[in-house]
Amino acid sequence: MTNKKYKEKFESLWEVIEQFRGSLWNHPKLIDNGAAEIAETAARDTGSAPTEDDIEQAEKEIKEEVKAAFMLSRASNMRYRSLKEHLENAYTRGDDKYPSDVEALLGMLNNYRGPE
Repeated sequence: MTNKKYKEKFESLWEVIEQFRGSLWNHPKLIDNGAAEIAETAARDTGSAPTEDDIEQAEKEIKEEVKAAFMLSRASNMRYRSLKEHLENAYTRGDDKYPSDVEALLGMLNNYRGPE
């Protein structure tokens, strides 16, 4: 299966989950931390609570990150095991190279050249 076809199939399954009001990405602590980072980056007083827009943006970003993580986890181990191991090893060394959304992941999968 091509990566494009895999992405289409994965996104269809993701949409079914959302249609049934499923929420794999709703992690309140991640959302709170993300919203606080957004507020801080916007150079607002760090003592003030994040705005509704900050929370909405954090939810959107976390949803995309979780979606990409699920898609990566289900990508073919035969083709991408070494990529998955590379990303995991980099992360454990403090270098987060995981893609932040599905489009970035698709680009990574399409351009990945594994060991020969």
